[in-house]
Amino acid sequence: MRHVSIAILFLVFICADLVSQTDTKVIWKGCVKIAEDNTPIPFATLASYKSVTMSAAKADGCFELRLDKDDSLRVAAIGFLPRTISYTNVERDSSGNMIVFLEVQSYYISEVTVRPEQKPIELNLPSDIGSRMSDVPPNERRARATGPVSLVYNILGGGNTPSPRELERMRSRDRQFQQMESIAGREAIETISGLEGEQLDRFIIYCNIHLKVSPSDNPASVNGRILNLLERFLEKENDQ
Repeated sequence: MRHVSIAILFLVFICADLVSQTDTKVIWKGCVKIAEDNTPIPFATLASYKSVTMSAAKADGCFELRLDKDDSLRVAAIGFLPRTISYTNVERDSSGNMIVFLEVQSYYISEVTVRPEQKPIELNLPSDIGSRMSDVPPNERRARATGPVSLVYNILGGGNTPSPRELERMRSRDRQFQQMESIAGREAIETISGLEGEQLDRFIIYCNIHLKVSPSDNPASVNGRILNLLERFLEKENDQ
């Protein structure tokens, strides 16, 4: 009888250990709000340190994630000081849902330069002109009939005509650059950072130096890197 009791206790300990190993995830549910007036912050970025994943809050600032209980969550949004929370160390409402309050980030401007208004120059350029020259031959581009270079290329055959395989490689590379430019180009950086004017220009130069983008990246991964660079850039600006 004694041996049977010992065997039962042994099985109980094994089952408890297995349950503790498999049931480690819990629901992280709550909302991100402005600390000053309790207003929801839409589309805040939520980064898990343990699982190394990134997601975003909804338009109403709320989120619901399934993560380990011992995980940590980095919450960030444009114009606010980022904050890291844990499952047990965070404010909660009467329903037990998390409330993540973010402080508004203010910047002191040491000098303001006012320039006279200048009349803009309107250029009638093709819509697909970007910050680089495409490898695709002019007669393969959408704007092939808009310039004299394309006309000469069409009449004279464009010099050394690429083979079909080489042409397809050029097209593929061109599509990859277009995709990367759409998620990490000037317009994307301006939207994510909220900066403008000369400060935006300086931040774009900073991103050109430090931001690494590959064809396998997606908007979420690039947005997270841009937000991290923005935080470092603003700290550097404030130190100067």
